[in-house]
Amino acid sequence: VVEVGTLRGGGCDGGTTALQRKFMSQATSTKKDEVRDEAEEKRAKWTMCAASGEPLGTDLVACNLGYLFNKETILKKLALKKETPLHPNFRHISKRKDLFSVVLEPNPEYDALKGTATAADSTRYSSRFICPIIKRPANGVSPFVAFRPCGHVVSEQCVKEIKDADGGPKCIVCGAAYDKETEMIVLNPAAPALAERRKALMEKIGAERAAAKEAKAEAGGKRAHGEESAEAKADKKDKRAKLMALAGAGASVGGITGKLSTAIDASKKGGALAHAAKASRDANYASLFKQDRKGVKEYDAAWGQGAMAGVLGSR
Repeated sequence: VVEVGTLRGGGCDGGTTALQRKFMSQATSTKKDEVRDEAEEKRAKWTMCAASGEPLGTDLVACNLGYLFNKETILKKLALKKETPLHPNFRHISKRKDLFSVVLEPNPEYDALKGTATAADSTRYSSRFICPIIKRPANGVSPFVAFRPCGHVVSEQCVKEIKDADGGPKCIVCGAAYDKETEMIVLNPAAPALAERRKALMEKIGAERAAAKEAKAEAGGKRAHGEESAEAKADKKDKRAKLMALAGAGASVGGITGKLSTAIDASKKGGALAHAAKASRDANYASLFKQDRKGVKEYDAAWGQGAMAGVLGSR
């Protein structure tokens, strides 16, 4: 277009005008192609699995960023993520709970062949799914939302126009309660909204992981970065206070250690002496017992001999 503005026809305005029309026609055609490609890309998100590019089946799940997946495909990829990591776009998905089942209303007029015929027919026939309430096609033109508790998918317009029931918002298809902030997920959002939501979600995940790591460290007695927890510090302070009380006010740590060592040595020595004294007493008692048994045996022998002599004498 810039080059057209600099051309001169040498007085022949007809040539310049024709050239301008040619460039304008090419620019318009390029713009239409870009619009068509963008529309196709939006529509493809509603017909293909985000993880594999395969056509969407009937058993579907979505994530908190609004991507749609064939359930079997994404679960297999999760199971094998150690060998083959997920695409960076899906790094927010680490477990089954990060996904939820969705229920989409099939479009009874869907026909892939008719959908490519004309622009007018494409909206009617090329959309595989529609809103179950207002029958609007899910093709990327209008936003659709899914409710996490039940999985039903409807046009966002329905949510905006229908007032919340008593007790909070409820699914307009089945009546299941949901939280608008955390359980109403926009499916296949536009790029700017997706980027914003991705940033917020990753920050939330990072904070949750840090909190879990800190809680685990607290349970072990130390914080994540090697710093002792408040409970561990208080316990150490209490033990030190008890040591100071035992050693006396104004004592140093070295003095406490020395006194403890002396006390331990004295305790060991006292224990050894006590053990020796007990052993001596036991030995004396044992010798007395042995002497008593010796006397008993001697008496038994004398009595036996006397008894035998009496018996023989009687004969």
